Amino acid sequence: MEQKMQNPRTSTFIKYILTVALVIFYIAPVLGFVDALDKIKIEAGILRKVQIVLVVIGIIALGIYLYLKFMLHKKNTYQYAKWEKQYILIFLILMGFIVILSSVYSIVEISMDNKKLFQILFYVFEPLIFIAGIAGSIIEQRARINEQIYIYNLWYEALEEEEKNAEDDAAAKKAAKKAPKKKELDEDDINLDNPHMVLEKELKNGGNPFMDDEDFGDEK
Repeated sequence: MEQKMQNPRTSTFIKYILTVALVIFYIAPVLGFVDALDKIKIEAGILRKVQIVLVVIGIIALGIYLYLKFMLHKKNTYQYAKWEKQYILIFLILMGFIVILSSVYSIVEISMDNKKLFQILFYVFEPLIFIAGIAGSIIEQRARINEQIYIYNLWYEALEEEEKNAEDDAAAKKAAKKAPKKKELDEDDINLDNPHMVLEKELKNGGNPFMDDEDFGDEK
């Protein structure tokens, strides 16, 4: 059970990583477009460098998301249905499409100095990146919903089992406290008329109840 148990909040956390990656991919081309307009007085090439750094960070964040998603799925026993595998494949294609468009736009901006071309590419690439990102988020959410429900069920079953075990342990301890303790016999409490108690006393004192010391004295 411990091996299957997975905190449902973990999937929500790694979803934020995907969101950050997509936002970075949305912003990066905007910087190149602003640089091409020449309306902001910034040192030449600064915005382009920032754009490239953002694209690299976005690719790394997306890679981290995919890696964590794969590892988390590997830890639970959920099996994807055929339609879920298809959704995941479409999601991966869309993410690859975004990475390619962002990389191409950055490479073109570095290798060429045609600002008019940058503006045209921005009007083409930015809407495609945005649409692919929104579609990818929706498809990813649809593909993981059943797995998320499965993880929630395992999590709450484990919590219920832990609570039940804790209640059983508490009840056992309470019953042990209420149980009467066995009183040890005192020599004064021994009834000499009771042969069993006399035998217990002799054994306790290291004597032999079947041998009488006085008999040995008489024989001497």
